[in-house]
Amino acid sequence: LEESVGKIMVAKQIMQDACLQCPKHEDVWIEAARLDQNHNAKILLARGAKHVPSSEAIWLKAHDLEDNVERKKAVLRKALENIPQSEKLWKALIALEENSLDCKIILTSAVQCVPQSVDLWIKLASLSDFEHARNVLSKARSKLPHEIQIYISAAHLEEQHNNFEHVEKIIRKAYKTIEKHSLSEKDAEKMDLMEWLKLAEASEKEHDKPITGGSIIRASVGSLDMNKTGTTIEENTISSGNKNKAHTYNWLEMVDSFIENGAPKCAKALLAFVLARQGNSSDEMWVKAAEMEGNICKKKTLLIKRLSASPKSLLLWKKLVEYEKLNNQASSSSNSTNDVKNLILNTLSSSNDNLINVSELWLLAIDLAIYRNEGFEKINELYVKAKKHIPTNQDLYIRVAMYVMRSNNL
Repeated sequence: LEESVGKIMVAKQIMQDACLQCPKHEDVWIEAARLDQNHNAKILLARGAKHVPSSEAIWLKAHDLEDNVERKKAVLRKALENIPQSEKLWKALIALEENSLDCKIILTSAVQCVPQSVDLWIKLASLSDFEHARNVLSKARSKLPHEIQIYISAAHLEEQHNNFEHVEKIIRKAYKTIEKHSLSEKDAEKMDLMEWLKLAEASEKEHDKPITGGSIIRASVGSLDMNKTGTTIEENTISSGNKNKAHTYNWLEMVDSFIENGAPKCAKALLAFVLARQGNSSDEMWVKAAEMEGNICKKKTLLIKRLSASPKSLLLWKKLVEYEKLNNQASSSSNSTNDVKNLILNTLSSSNDNLINVSELWLLAIDLAIYRNEGFEKINELYVKAKKHIPTNQDLYIRVAMYVMRSNNL
């Protein structure tokens, strides 16, 4: 109040009295130092540290007032003599150290004094060579068996050295350990699937470790009861492990979210895992998986695999024909592939006209033959077959007539 009306000297006197009357309260020393000049502030904080040696705030404020790095370090070392278990003080000292070897020495002491600090363990591992970093993170896991970031750092380390099998083992163990802990401890907070997927996304996006991201996805999604699924196209209602609870997950939305957030490999891993395990996955998911493949042959292979189980899907057939056309464009030979057209015809011949989209499939076969410019005789032969099955489909006549006119085969 006195400071707000410009009476600085009165305000200082009040805080000096406060330091005499309440010497065990850190706030009065910090406020008194704030009101005073730099040199006097240092003296005040030194006195305060004697009265409240366990105050992180006083020591950190004293360190802030020093303009020399070595003096800052000296203040922090003195502080750590009084509060060796202070994570903030250790981090402040480490931040001042430019020499990596000296930093490792400090961190080795720090993790012994503050073994519950995840950040200090991870920092020490990051400054160590591979084998030593492995040992550091192994010790960290023994001290902090329920801290997911320790496991993820260990997985990142193995991925960095191409030990992909170790990555999978570490993440599986992490998931089982943390889930078991959340079930056995009343106060433990259970991580839901979305939190695990966020960790996967961060592994790829922030750390460039997509293998770890994929392992997190397989461990977390793999724990769900895939047999308890809904019947809608995009949504799958999964048992959460609690008989009274169920969660609905939209896999396509999750895949799109990964892509939008810069984690395409996580998106691909999620799709691949869900498609491999779930019998009633939607055609849209298979199309999305095909879209994410860079190679056209791989795109086609995925769709053909799905069509064996879902031959009535017009969406799959249209996408397959689309990729077949792209494949023809990329090929130097006009007769490079006929498998898609033959696949359509074989499907039609074995269906006995029981397919819901029989007209559209005949039209796709005609379109593909025309696109490939297979010649009048082959297209006419296909047209005659189609006319027997869909004689009232006007699009068939229009498309073939337009082809004939373009070819001048009147």
